[in-house]
Amino acid sequence: PAGTGLAANPPWSGSLGSSVGVVSGNLSVINLRGTLPAGNMLQIGGGGSRIVYRNFGSSPVTAAPGVAVYFSALIKCALFPTNTQFVASLMETGVTSPNQPDDPLDLFLAPAVGGYRFSIGHNNDDLVTANPILQSNTTHFIVLKYAFGSGGSASIYIDPTPGGLEPASPDAQTEPGEGTDASTLQIVPFHSPNAAAQGSFQFDTLRIGTNWADVTPAPIPLSVNGPEDQAVCYGSAAAFS
Repeated sequence: PAGTGLAANPPWSGSLGSSVGVVSGNLSVINLRGTLPAGNMLQIGGGGSRIVYRNFGSSPVTAAPGVAVYFSALIKCALFPTNTQFVASLMETGVTSPNQPDDPLDLFLAPAVGGYRFSIGHNNDDLVTANPILQSNTTHFIVLKYAFGSGGSASIYIDPTPGGLEPASPDAQTEPGEGTDASTLQIVPFHSPNAAAQGSFQFDTLRIGTNWADVTPAPIPLSVNGPEDQAVCYGSAAAFS
């Protein structure tokens, strides 16, 4: 319900507080399948450091060649951060306290001239930053990817086309083969900065899956046609729909 801290709504848990809280309203983009009923959305920021987390599956996704975990969400920055802020992650089974940038995948928002940018971290690699400078109060669709194998790698795609194929090149990607590969992934946490001046962000329509199509569904086509004329013999039934 709007007005509650996310941690107060199982299966979410962690630090109670309004700085990782549920607020009324929704984020949407016209070419991405929404959720029904629409519900509310998540707001991060406003002061008070909090970590809120949950398992995203009944069993972990385990490392294997070619296996990846995808994380998509709608995000809107309502107030620019004054310095780089960690906001979300993907972590191994049972790990509930992020240790950025040493986690398998960490998402950051960083200030830029005239706006903000997304950065990602992976296993203590240097942060990599996506080039697009984004504006406040504009909803963006982002997809994060953790690919297992040879140290693993983290990627981010900004405003990809839902319903299409995975783009050949992400907007930013960590160096493959650096660090220690995650053995599993099962935890998704959200984090709020410890001061109101560090920005305010809204999230909605979170999806996590093991392939691109899981997290980038296009709207279901809707066709509406009226009933058509029919010719039937006298005394016979006619069914219209």
